[in-house]
Amino acid sequence: MSERIYQVVIGVLVLVVLVGGWMMIAGKRAKPSTTMAPVSTTEEKEEVSGEEKSDAKPSEAASPAAPSKPASGEAVKVVDQTAGKMVAVESVTLKNRGWVAIEDDKEWILGAARLEAGTHEDVEVELLRATVKGGTYKAILFVDDGDGKFDMHKDTVIKNSDGSTLSAAFITK
Repeated sequence: MSERIYQVVIGVLVLVVLVGGWMMIAGKRAKPSTTMAPVSTTEEKEEVSGEEKSDAKPSEAASPAAPSKPASGEAVKVVDQTAGKMVAVESVTLKNRGWVAIEDDKEWILGAARLEAGTHEDVEVELLRATVKGGTYKAILFVDDGDGKFDMHKDTVIKNSDGSTLSAAFITK
């Protein structure tokens, strides 16, 4: 084959690699996410509510595809705990029927528990995949869309007044 054909083939391969890389990056950006800055391991408890601000600040809000509702009286409180297939949430306050979901540092929901409106103490959330020792996780609040099934894309994420996701971070021991 001639030199010109080699140049065309190499040009096409470079174009394919560039387009494929762009599609991978664009796909990651389209993923719904709620990310918080890491929480210090010396912190024993963290409580976040619609009226209070936490020391941990979220670095990214949920994507526009996930509906959101401003917090007004909702709260979640969780403490650092032993790794396993169950997460103990110290307390949850919801104005409407909703969910407390556990999210890992890769923004995967590991499990969720449905709760009626009101304040709930010692809520246990069963996980589909166990937490690991030394991992950072979040308890996030959602309002149920009325179907009684958890769906992070349809159920409404509860937000703080500053637009950040209402959540509480914890570390597993």
